[in-house]
Amino acid sequence: MGKTMGKYLFMMLLTALLTLFVVLCHKTNNTENVIYFTGQSDNWKAVIVYTYQESWSIGKNNTWQYHSVDQERPLLKYKNAGNREIGQLEWEYSSQVESESATDNDPKVDRFGHIFFPGYSGGNGALMRADGYYTMTVQWDGGKKETFKLVASEK
Repeated sequence: MGKTMGKYLFMMLLTALLTLFVVLCHKTNNTENVIYFTGQSDNWKAVIVYTYQESWSIGKNNTWQYHSVDQERPLLKYKNAGNREIGQLEWEYSSQVESESATDNDPKVDRFGHIFFPGYSGGNGALMRADGYYTMTVQWDGGKKETFKLVASEK
């Protein structure tokens, strides 16, 4: 085999390897990750189902680009399920990266004590991680108030 043939095979192998590298680098991870943050106080249990996606890709001008999106879905449970009248409900939760609050003048408590919130929050900024936590404050029934911490847990 001559020098020319050797150079040709080397260039073909190099081209194949570079093509493989570019294809692998353009692959993004769009897997949805889920973290369950749970906590409770004397009268309340709470779960925040936190979902997020993040990925890296090569964009224009061969620069790395980071993309992320997240969503929080809170659920409250009133432990005294026999009492379905709790009056006005105010709740707030906060973390190292964001906070949310709401007031419900006529919350719907099911027979198990669950209070479902119709919405959720989300965005594409800083993401929570499993070593983070939320602080939840619930005020109900004319001024009763409890504050507790929600930490990552197994489902």
